[in-house]
Amino acid sequence: MPDIERKFKCSSVPYPPIISCIALLISMRAITWIGFIIWLVIRLIIYFIYGRKHSIVQNESKD
Repeated sequence: MPDIERKFKCSSVPYPPIISCIALLISMRAITWIGFIIWLVIRLIIYFIYGRKHSIVQNESKD
């Protein structure tokens, strides 16, 4: 409903959320970053292995 009257407007969006996220990321300890990167790499490996085995496009070419 693009024509409805808006009673509340936030004029500074998206700057406060971006600044807040950057501040939180900067304040994290190194061990947190290391854990995040390890977890990210493990999850990406699982994601790509699963995607390769279950790909519809790849499985169609094998038949």
